[in-house]
Amino acid sequence: MDIQEFVAFIHDQLDNEDVPQFEATTVFKEVDGWSSLTALTVMMTVAEKYGKMLTADEIRQSNTIEDLFKVVEAYQK
Repeated sequence: MDIQEFVAFIHDQLDNEDVPQFEATTVFKEVDGWSSLTALTVMMTVAEKYGKMLTADEIRQSNTIEDLFKVVEAYQK
């Protein structure tokens, strides 16, 4: 898993063509389309794709996509 793949993955979860392309430093909670439903979708799809079930606390404590990536990456080591 690399950061660019993860950034694209999070972008795809928003399912909103009006959302610009993300960077690792994007504050995902400030992007139009982010909601509690999106958070649940991200939690479930991260679990399916990467084998790590993100917790609500991990999402709350993360600000950028890179923060989420580091949580998932640490689990895979």
